[in-house]
Amino acid sequence: MTTDDTMWTCPSCGESIEIGSDMCSKCEQALCPECGAAVDDDDEVCPSCGAEFELLCPVCDKPVSDEDTACPHCGCTFVRECPGCGQEIYIGEEECPNCGQSVCPHCGAAMDGDATTCGACGFEYVLICPECNAEVSASADRCPKCGLIFADADETEKDA
Repeated sequence: MTTDDTMWTCPSCGESIEIGSDMCSKCEQALCPECGAAVDDDDEVCPSCGAEFELLCPVCDKPVSDEDTACPHCGCTFVRECPGCGQEIYIGEEECPNCGQSVCPHCGAAMDGDATTCGACGFEYVLICPECNAEVSASADRCPKCGLIFADADETEKDA
């Protein structure tokens, strides 16, 4: 896992990352910030070193328990009602696990599956360029940093 005194190697993709990082910026593998081992998003303890992870509110960064449906500090709700079927879905989910309805991960509004911007709150998906790892608007046809041209999904399907 260690490449030198200041860097780790991502166990999933081999990318060099800063010691203490909790995610690889290249492959987005969740990492233990204590030892750099790969962990699952729902792990509460590192399977490699035993470090315990604290759940934090995504809005105020204060500790919350895994039973909380809202932050006791700022009131941010962690579950929403699916606009398609009414089942509870967690904040950040992009699709209801019950009915498959696409939802905005920011506000929870119903979205078409191929939409890149939420009509309710204006949230726009940001993608990562596979060539240079730059953030790219979901509606972009080329990377603003390296110039990589993105293939249109419809044209790719027609070519196959």
